[in-house]
Amino acid sequence: MDTIAEDIARDAAEELSQVYGSQLVIEVEKRLQGRPAEKAEDYTFGVAESVAIAGLIVSIASFLYNVYKDQRDKAVADSKDATNRVLVEIQWPGNLDDPQKKEIINAVLTRLGTR
Repeated sequence: MDTIAEDIARDAAEELSQVYGSQLVIEVEKRLQGRPAEKAEDYTFGVAESVAIAGLIVSIASFLYNVYKDQRDKAVADSKDATNRVLVEIQWPGNLDDPQKKEIINAVLTRLGTR
């Protein structure tokens, strides 16, 4: 994973930790260091949610950064386009509703826009 995408994931996790708990930052860092996620049933509900969301943040950051790199020489797609693409391309856990999904995507997109 590109270091810029890693930084985007870290920054997004920091922002989202206000909603999903401080464990989220730890779980994102574990994923970035290549440590596999443990089974969700090994965690309490809040931590299991953080583990799942951490994986999503890392995947979305990597995916969107690659899209951004591919489109540098072209007109960059607007955030609505990017959001829709991520909603389709990423495998989402069943316990997240659309507003939560968009919140996670927007946190990553905001960080991508500052790079």
